[in-house]
Amino acid sequence: MKEQFDVFISYRRSDGTELAKKVRNRLEKRGFRVFLDERDLPGGQDFDKELERHILATPNYILIATPDVFKFRGKDDWVLREIQIALKAYESDNSRHIYPIMPKGFSMPEADRLPESIKALHLKNGLNLKTDEPTDENFAQIARVISAVNRRNMWNAGQRVLERSK
Repeated sequence: MKEQFDVFISYRRSDGTELAKKVRNRLEKRGFRVFLDERDLPGGQDFDKELERHILATPNYILIATPDVFKFRGKDDWVLREIQIALKAYESDNSRHIYPIMPKGFSMPEADRLPESIKALHLKNGLNLKTDEPTDENFAQIARVISAVNRRNMWNAGQRVLERSK
């Protein structure tokens, strides 16, 4: 059986890798199961289908919303495709959560500057970082958002932390 995840992190490798890893590591320390493609999607698989399957199976989608994320590269842009898949899944199941995290000094582009298929992203509440690294307070806020979607996720996360501490 394939592993289930609590959080899917989407990012652009050109400028979001380090922040994505920091978010993943800190959420994992809190007991959440976090999908990050560089580690959780081994080579040799059908990349497109596997990414889509993981997004649809994961109730929380975090977008590391760096400036390069919004420099779309046409039809074959997988960050754009990931956002589209997450937004479509949210439309059919509003117990899911989409949470953009913007680094210090950057904010979400205006809706009219986004492709039509992802304009709804502009309406999502996110986290604007005030420092170069997310703080403990930021991670507490992220954890509240994630656990608000499904209290059972929080219970399971607590159980995993307890098991690791033994």
